[in-house]
Amino acid sequence: MKFLEREELANYNFQNEFLRPFVIVMQKSNAPEVRELIISSQFSSDANLNAIAFLRFCAVKLAEEGFVCRDSSTEQLRNSDMSDGKTTLHTDDHVSLWVPLLAGLAKLTADPRLTIKKGAVGVLFDILKDHGHMFSQTFWTDIFERVVYPLFSSEKSIPKDEISTSAGAEYNLPALETQTLAVKCLVGLFINFFDVIRPEFARTAAVVTYFVRSPYKHCATTGVSAIIRLTEGVGNKLSMEEWKEILVSFKESVMHTFVGFSKIVRMMQDIEVPDRFESYSEAEQYSDHEVYGNDEEEANMETTSYAIVKLKNHMALLLIVIQCNAGPFVTSIYPDHFSQLPLWAVPKLKFLFCSQLYSTLFLLCRTLLNYMRGTGDIFLPEHISILLEMVSAIAAHSSEMSSESSLQMKFHKACSILEVSEPAIVHFENESYQSYLKFLQDLQHDHASLSEKMNIESQVLHACEIILRLYLKCAGQESDETSRRNLSFHCTVPLSTAKKEELAARTSLVLQVMKLLGDLERDSFRRILPCFFPLLIDLIRCEHSSGEVQHALYNIFRSVIGPMILHV
Repeated sequence: MKFLEREELANYNFQNEFLRPFVIVMQKSNAPEVRELIISSQFSSDANLNAIAFLRFCAVKLAEEGFVCRDSSTEQLRNSDMSDGKTTLHTDDHVSLWVPLLAGLAKLTADPRLTIKKGAVGVLFDILKDHGHMFSQTFWTDIFERVVYPLFSSEKSIPKDEISTSAGAEYNLPALETQTLAVKCLVGLFINFFDVIRPEFARTAAVVTYFVRSPYKHCATTGVSAIIRLTEGVGNKLSMEEWKEILVSFKESVMHTFVGFSKIVRMMQDIEVPDRFESYSEAEQYSDHEVYGNDEEEANMETTSYAIVKLKNHMALLLIVIQCNAGPFVTSIYPDHFSQLPLWAVPKLKFLFCSQLYSTLFLLCRTLLNYMRGTGDIFLPEHISILLEMVSAIAAHSSEMSSESSLQMKFHKACSILEVSEPAIVHFENESYQSYLKFLQDLQHDHASLSEKMNIESQVLHACEIILRLYLKCAGQESDETSRRNLSFHCTVPLSTAKKEELAARTSLVLQVMKLLGDLERDSFRRILPCFFPLLIDLIRCEHSSGEVQHALYNIFRSVIGPMILHV
């Protein structure tokens, strides 16, 4: 101690030098024993939290003294590395006082201890919120670049034009917990200081919408709440281009989830579902070879069960996105699914139900549409096109799922063995197209001028054509020119019970199309007749599960087509 009292060491920062080896060990060593020894050496979390609280007090004192960071001082900040806590002090300017404080908190946000990370993030954003009015736009830009954006990246620095979306970061739960806190605070900063930090809007929108993609319920909910709060807080200040940026990010978040179904298809590609299944408890009566075969079957059934629940989750959540009214979530659609599964299948499946991605995306979509209704013509056709592309993509995706017949056959066998309900793929497809059609019709009704500019009527009719073709395909009725030219007679094979049930499920949507066609004006119907007349003829020829479709056909021919022919 007498050595430390020497006069020439009065300004020597001994604490930093003394603690540096401990910092290096804590950062580079994953051994719990080493970390416990260091922490038990009285470098406790309480001491760190007290120090963080003291930094808040320091910021208050700086603000009380009126130390403002102006643009003239920002070059000094650019010469410092805030994220590493290394700064160059400049006694002739106030930036030299704010930089060390923010740099120290930025350093603590990378602390491996969750309490310290969250404490540092909370105090950092509180300081920015309480004293951000003292910072210039350029100073804010450097704060975002060196402090804020690295919080949402697995790396210490991120590229200028993108946010890191590494899979490793997505599943780092402690980091996500800290980031969810940070994203809430980030939105608050934008609402309070939007005019100053507006240049960072595009990158912030990318950060927030990436949260919406998270498979974890809390993160996804936080992400969409942040977007809703952001659009409600600054929506009336956003330009056309800024609205486009947030809508594009929103659409990409939805489209990104489609790869989940491709993974399911690949997962099931080489899986053979047995006709019967025996559990481990019954394996004693088999020979070694039979036991090995039984193990393989059990592994296949476990994978299949995983895929079934994943697909159900995928469809149920997408439905909530596309539907125009609030609907039940996964747990109410498939409430008993977990209880019906064998115990060995449950642990790997539970995390799938933690995601509210699509339900939260639906809330965002509804908020944006409500905002559009309340602001008149603020939205351009390109903005509505983005939403339409998203909704139509979901509908097309549903047809892609429905076309995977081999996958559905495997799921049918597996669900029979496990005694659980099958994934409602047909229901998903019906609801997707019904919601898409309703979205288009609402645009026609509520925004006539915009609808005319975007030629919404042609999109409505195209959707109707797709729906009729899907019904005819299910009924086994070919609807192409080749089949119509083939006049040879052949026996019609009656539909199976499963196909009749599928037709019954599709009937309501076909009836909706029939009503829409029947309500068209005479000139509009005349224009579309060359395209739809062959489809209507095929509907007359095919088998139906009930007489409702035939009755609707009768009404169209009697009230629309008949009078047109008579008045030719």
